[in-house]
Amino acid sequence: MNAWQRINQFLLTYRNAIAAMGRVRIWIPFVVYALIQLALLGLVYLGTRPPFVDFFRGPMNFVVPAGFFHYPTQFLTLPFVFYRLLIPLGAVGESLLMAAATWIFMRHFQSRALPGLGQALGDVRFGFLQFILFWILGAGLLFGWQFVFQATLGDMWVGFGKRRLALQMGNELMKVIFNGLLAYSTVIIIAERSSLWGTLLRSLRTFGRHATATIAFVALSSLLLFPTQYLIYNAGSWLGRFNPEVIVLVLVANVIVGSLSAFLVAGVLTLWYLLNRQPI
Repeated sequence: MNAWQRINQFLLTYRNAIAAMGRVRIWIPFVVYALIQLALLGLVYLGTRPPFVDFFRGPMNFVVPAGFFHYPTQFLTLPFVFYRLLIPLGAVGESLLMAAATWIFMRHFQSRALPGLGQALGDVRFGFLQFILFWILGAGLLFGWQFVFQATLGDMWVGFGKRRLALQMGNELMKVIFNGLLAYSTVIIIAERSSLWGTLLRSLRTFGRHATATIAFVALSSLLLFPTQYLIYNAGSWLGRFNPEVIVLVLVANVIVGSLSAFLVAGVLTLWYLLNRQPI
């Protein structure tokens, strides 16, 4: 396949993923996970306010930074607490719901009847452990990179100007690459029913063969999240100019936009893998 054919296939893949937005059943796993995130965000937010604060202060003191229960510091630390508490939910909830979504996408692209969420989860139950383990591995890579990134930059990671914007964009690009390494793991588990080691090798090989397309797919969809994530990461630089509670609205927007981004990523990667599937 020459370069123009590959570009045409890339564009058709994106067009088909966008066209899939008209299928309500495909949206269900993404909507369910968004509601789970919003429920957690509401719980964290209400946990800092009376009368709930007296109930949550004791158990949450073990997982929240100092000042979380004091106004307005609570809103500066709210994103950190929210995403920390989201990790165990993501490991189980997100990994399994995105597996169900991938299976529904596969049925859609194969022009077959779409299963409901319950049936989709039942159909992919053979891979539950692998879905969770690969989610943890992917999250570990991202957390490891983030730690190295911030530790290396030190005092350069300050301010709200062009330098920080450039550093943030570079950081997001590296996160896209790390995401790409395991981007095909879910569809591989479902389509090939491979072992844990086989899935890892096949995912890395698929990324190696289609690195440019994979990075482009993930990056284009991730761009949707860049504005809200940039505001969240830099809340300390701008939050004092507004009502501090606006950070809650930014987090809600990030969850909603994140559902759209996740839909596109899952759709394009599933179809791209099916179109370029290699024999085992």
